[in-house]
Amino acid sequence: MKIEKISDTQVKFILNEDDLADKDIKLEDLAVSSDKTKELFHDMLSQALEECGFAIDDAPLIVEALPVAFDSIMIIVTKLSEDDSKDSAEDAPAPIISKDLHRYKRNSIKVHKDKPCDNYNINIYSFGNLDAVIDVCLKLAPCSFNSSSLYKAYKKYFLVLQSEENIEDKYICILNEYGDKESSNILTKYHLIEHGETLIGEGAAAILAKSFAD
Repeated sequence: MKIEKISDTQVKFILNEDDLADKDIKLEDLAVSSDKTKELFHDMLSQALEECGFAIDDAPLIVEALPVAFDSIMIIVTKLSEDDSKDSAEDAPAPIISKDLHRYKRNSIKVHKDKPCDNYNINIYSFGNLDAVIDVCLKLAPCSFNSSSLYKAYKKYFLVLQSEENIEDKYICILNEYGDKESSNILTKYHLIEHGETLIGEGAAAILAKSFAD
């Protein structure tokens, strides 16, 4: 975990997969209050106090989170005055944690709204060109996915496949033949949504297979 004090009222944390795994936490867990998330935030704020002198002083907090890399998430904690807290509540549905860190308001962290498929098995592959993506989707036509999407980022194409069941080995071999396996987790997907171009937001595998079938 990396900590950077931005100002007397704001501090930034960068956490990677290992930091979350140490607390047995997944990204989607951060959107709700639980003993695990409370423990994580207590540890984060304690470390911020120790390393850079950032003290919350019983102030209301705004906590915002967004993915910044395939395996990392940035969390910004802003300390508010009582007046700022009232203004924020009136102007926008800002995510606020109450003074008592044991009493989190619902949706205390702003993340992408979870979909049911976010908890399914996820496989993410990158390809150097669109033709390779189309060829793979044609060969994956017999497969049924709960969700599939296509993004363009860093001069590559990323195919995100999610299903309740594991993909059969023969289709994994096809994916590996045409593309490169990327870090396959919901953080990576959110990163692509934030920083890439969404080419097909839903049903990508089926749409491409149907569009280019002989």
